[in-house]
Amino acid sequence: MTLFPLPPNKKPIEGPLPKNYEVKVVGQGSTTPFAAFEFGEGSGRYRPVPCKLITNQRLTDPTYDQDVRHVEFDIKDAGFSYEPGDVLVVHPQNSAATVTACLEWAQLSRDVLVSIQPTRHCAHPWTPNGGGIIVSAQDLFEKYLDMQGTPRRSFFETLSFAATSEKEREKLQEFASAEFQDDLYKYCRREKRTYLEVLQQFSSCKLSLSTLVSVVPQLLPRMFSISSSLLTHPGQVHITVAVVRFRTPWNREASGTCSTYLQQLRPGAEVPLWVVKGTISLPNTPAVLVGPGTGIAPIRAMCEQLSATKRQQKEEKGEMPVHVFFGNRYRKKDYLYEHEWDALVESKAITSFHSAFSRDQDEKVYVQDVLKQQGAIVWSILQSGGTFILVGNAKKMPTDVREAVLEICAQHGKLDSEQAKRFVLNLEVGRRFLMETWA
Repeated sequence: MTLFPLPPNKKPIEGPLPKNYEVKVVGQGSTTPFAAFEFGEGSGRYRPVPCKLITNQRLTDPTYDQDVRHVEFDIKDAGFSYEPGDVLVVHPQNSAATVTACLEWAQLSRDVLVSIQPTRHCAHPWTPNGGGIIVSAQDLFEKYLDMQGTPRRSFFETLSFAATSEKEREKLQEFASAEFQDDLYKYCRREKRTYLEVLQQFSSCKLSLSTLVSVVPQLLPRMFSISSSLLTHPGQVHITVAVVRFRTPWNREASGTCSTYLQQLRPGAEVPLWVVKGTISLPNTPAVLVGPGTGIAPIRAMCEQLSATKRQQKEEKGEMPVHVFFGNRYRKKDYLYEHEWDALVESKAITSFHSAFSRDQDEKVYVQDVLKQQGAIVWSILQSGGTFILVGNAKKMPTDVREAVLEICAQHGKLDSEQAKRFVLNLEVGRRFLMETWA
């Protein structure tokens, strides 16, 4: 039975989908500036502003395999502002090696100009105002196409129609079919293969530029929690960046597009930026602030804000306790912003600072363990109208921290299991138990 029959005189599409863009090499014309492009949706639409890099400093030990960086930008003339808890939108570029390889694949010189015109089949064009643009081939592969992204299943289907090798066509058809999705996952997603790598491996596929631009998505911005306060650093915005680099199951080296891009930048480089509101903000109550790893970034911003306003707060409200908890692997290798915390406690901007370094002893100690050790403090904040904020990686840690809070409520609040769950649920409903996590 056909549930959704096609209209009369219509046939199913057999072959590649119609192109969303018509792309041509042009001999002359004015290039479209990146500042003309809009991102976001509805009232949140914006044009990114180029801002100069001030500082790019490694925070972790040089011998350590995890590179975490403190990055500062000059935003004096950017036309936007921010508050602790807000998020910096960073527009990255593909690596120089990727751009060179893409130009070789397309057989284009860097400075040749290409015209990109959305077709009538394009439902949501990424070109400014849905119109045509002219960009250099260098910029096309550097700023606009996500050539370092992981391909979708539909990409393999498109390639299968372009393959001139029978062996490659069969393999691409397998990857595009529902039956072989496990194979596609192992080959592509688990190995973090990029659009460029797939094009290079299936070299018999001769895609036109029009098809390439139609099937490779736009290079989109990345989001970073802001790690500074404007009151402490006027005209600046800081972020804390963990550089993503790892070995895949097949021992291939993979890396994150944006973090690797930021890692190699030098002071004076311009990066397109914007700011959007985050899901958390500096609470107007006593607080427990928990930031394992780079989750400490917005916690640092809040503490700097507290430091800048502590006199006014004391005069208006008296002492307001704020307790900070930080966790990482090694005290000597990845103690982020180590030298700032004692000064914040000494100045009474925050009441206490507690750290957990999981690999410094035989028995691993995590931030949730230190929270339980300081359970009396945590309970005193929660039961007196305070706020609990957790920021960090979204794997197992948030669940473990939530379980630790439930244990604290049971032990120090003398609540049974159901009462503890209802207590924390009420905190969540009242936005006094907040989590901001990322994958």
